[in-house]
Amino acid sequence: MKHILIVLSNNRCNEKIRCIIPELSKHYKLSLYNIGEMSEHTKWYGDIDPRIKFREETYKYFEEVIEGDGFQFHGDSVKNIHLKNQYDGIIYDDNKLMPELMIPTLYQKAKEYDIPVIGNSHGNRDFNPSELNALGKSYDYCFILGQKERLIYEQVCDKDNLLKGGIPSNDSLKNIDVKDDYILVITNFLGNHHASGMYPNAFNQEFVDKVDLVGLSNYFDKPIVVKQKTRLDDPDFKKNIDYIHSLFPSGFDIDVVTDCDDIDGLICNSHFVISALSTLCFKPIQKGIPTVMVQGSGMVGNFYDSNSLCELDKYRIYESIEWQQENGKDEEFIKTTIEGGLEFNSTENYINQIRNII
Repeated sequence: MKHILIVLSNNRCNEKIRCIIPELSKHYKLSLYNIGEMSEHTKWYGDIDPRIKFREETYKYFEEVIEGDGFQFHGDSVKNIHLKNQYDGIIYDDNKLMPELMIPTLYQKAKEYDIPVIGNSHGNRDFNPSELNALGKSYDYCFILGQKERLIYEQVCDKDNLLKGGIPSNDSLKNIDVKDDYILVITNFLGNHHASGMYPNAFNQEFVDKVDLVGLSNYFDKPIVVKQKTRLDDPDFKKNIDYIHSLFPSGFDIDVVTDCDDIDGLICNSHFVISALSTLCFKPIQKGIPTVMVQGSGMVGNFYDSNSLCELDKYRIYESIEWQQENGKDEEFIKTTIEGGLEFNSTENYINQIRNII
């Protein structure tokens, strides 16, 4: 049986693909190399460490677990990288060059041993040839989300190096019942973050007022749940919880979620979703939950032709929600954007692509 090394560096990236591990273990021996934010030597910067559940549920599938260097602070870099000449392939969880993790060094060692390296989608990003500038420097092949990305990127690189893998973690949505307990709000940058000016529509008082979150809550008779991002460069999540609460009237019914061990449940229990432009939005869109993504809040990328894209205007947002409730799932968008997204079989497609290479 051939032997694959899985290199995990960033939880937000690899949570999309970690579910492949049980199925992959049926075909290969597996080893795990944790580095950077995934290393046990990096302190988690949120309220629930998702790496703990991952270890408890998944380490049994690995013959070996290697804990590499971690990060002590945002902007830190690792000092050592390790690779043995015993693997038939390497799966790397990102598509970025990542010299701070010494991934190019790992790649060069893999080339000395004639080991193919497969990268993975970082997430939804604006279409730019530089997004795949690590091809041939940190990996040989790269998983992309679907046909839409392939048509763009095959103009600048060999399409045989582009693997349509979809989002395997979203397959589990198929058998989850949809409830309508609350209005879910997904944030990108908060207004108190030092980089909040990166996009014109950060999550701040203007955002809350122009979306009319209080009015939406009253109109639909649903409480608000806000999902904030955990960030290594902003680890004081309790301060950010207080900031989010400060944007709403005193006593208003709102809950703030930082980390979450059941993100699928969080999505599927929502009546509808109001969000910054986020990879996480593929989940409610695939599930057919009305989703509004506010322009100017993040990278548009794959969402440019989505029915969910909307201006920061409460009237447009109300109209978008009602239109989606009447018309249902945007199947054409899902079909062209996420390989296996309609059938919830991205994992099967992903594994088949791996088996064609290793």
